[in-house]
Amino acid sequence: LEDATFDINIEQKYKIGIFFRDQGQENLGLFWLKEATICGHQESKNLLEELAKNDNIEAQYNLGVAKILIFQINKFYKSCFIACCSQDSKNGIELLQQASNRNHSKAEFQLGLCYLNAIIVKQNTIKAINLFKKSAEQGNREAKDYLHLMIKTTDNTDIKHEIAYILLNTEDRKKAFEYLKNIALSGNKKSLGLLKKEASSCDSDAQYNLYLIYLNTNIAAIKQDYLQEKEYYSTQNCLKYYKRDFAFELLIKSAIQDNTNAVTLLFKEALQNNSIDSFNALKIATENGSKKSRDALFEYFFYKNDKNMYSQAMHYIKNSTKENPLAFSLLLKMAKNSNEAALNMLKEESKNNNKYAQYNYGLYLIYLNQNNELAFNLLEAAIKKGHQPALEMLKKLANTENITAKYTYGNILLTLNEKYKDLAYGFLRDAAIKGHEKSLKILQSRANDEDASAQYELGISYAYQDSLIQNNNEAIKWLIKAGEKNHAQAKDFLEKNYLFQYILITSRENIKKDSFKENTNY
Repeated sequence: LEDATFDINIEQKYKIGIFFRDQGQENLGLFWLKEATICGHQESKNLLEELAKNDNIEAQYNLGVAKILIFQINKFYKSCFIACCSQDSKNGIELLQQASNRNHSKAEFQLGLCYLNAIIVKQNTIKAINLFKKSAEQGNREAKDYLHLMIKTTDNTDIKHEIAYILLNTEDRKKAFEYLKNIALSGNKKSLGLLKKEASSCDSDAQYNLYLIYLNTNIAAIKQDYLQEKEYYSTQNCLKYYKRDFAFELLIKSAIQDNTNAVTLLFKEALQNNSIDSFNALKIATENGSKKSRDALFEYFFYKNDKNMYSQAMHYIKNSTKENPLAFSLLLKMAKNSNEAALNMLKEESKNNNKYAQYNYGLYLIYLNQNNELAFNLLEAAIKKGHQPALEMLKKLANTENITAKYTYGNILLTLNEKYKDLAYGFLRDAAIKGHEKSLKILQSRANDEDASAQYELGISYAYQDSLIQNNNEAIKWLIKAGEKNHAQAKDFLEKNYLFQYILITSRENIKKDSFKENTNY
């Protein structure tokens, strides 16, 4: 209905509003009465005014919006096709103010727009910002979006600072620190001071952004502040993690608190620019409990692939949780490079039924083309514990010529869900054709249980020209059984490949049943 606002006549809008009010949905009802009022419906306006006088906050809001919109429409068209006067428009502001005083977030937002754009009232940007603030703090997304828009479009850094300060108290806090950083870089001392205050309170986003500010010592004001801070920290001797530079210490402190931006920056600097300081910072953060820094270290060791660093890598792996997939991916890479300690840990954790170890040890055995059956048993064990990458890898291998992979994947699909059985039978059939006994036995068992799809795939296994178990009689037998259950593929295959035998056998069966003469299909 709301999408059809302009396709509904005035009287219908009024009736819809009354209907929703009678159904107990007052907010929706008053919305439609507002729509009717804007279009000049006097009864809707009278009802809203009566409710507003009785302190109905929703009526105050809707009537206020309606009167202001009517004023704007008349002003735009410079006509009076809708009855209206300046007193009515002022009353609209008063109604929004009344609702706003009672913390109506939408009224606060609409009133803020009026002050921002000088609608009926004199322009007052600060008042608009404060109204948006009140609305945003109550969760009004429109108010927050408008604050973001204002901070991007205004050139006044003091106004930008005020808005960023407001956003600190919303869920957009992370973005607010980014704004404060940019405002500080444009010369606003209040923003720089606020960032320093929040950083000293151990806010990781503030610490990260303050570090980025101090990278810009080419800006005179930033350089001056940086030198003052540097002298203070050297005098106080309070640097804990990085004695040479208080700014870099801010970055380390941010990373210790698992700040994604800080950890990512350190990781990139360590890996791409070979920064020893950044690498050591990741180690410090990890030793101080940062899980993201620990994972970044695992990725660093993985991509560096430096055998001289394997002992360090093993130290962090042993001290990490056994449920960390990155650690086991690193162990696999180290094992492939002949690291005995990594291989032994994969084996040991596989025995302890760790799904990540089972998956990676299985991949190791496949990589070396050793103990194929054990490798697929490990993948299967990981899959049964819900390890999705193991299932994806098994699927990939099953689509190659690997018979054991086809069998394992087909069997695991049947275990996971019967809805995958047709797909599973296809992989088991491909393995059976190559002489895989376990695959053949599963198909035979399912076929004997009168499963038409299994009967069809078993028949195909026997019928296939290059099959190691090729047997025409068995093929026809199982394909006919499937065809009798109206299996479309089985019937189609029989007609195309075994027409004579199909007619002969079915005819004999019908003659025996003394129904041949009556059966026109034959």
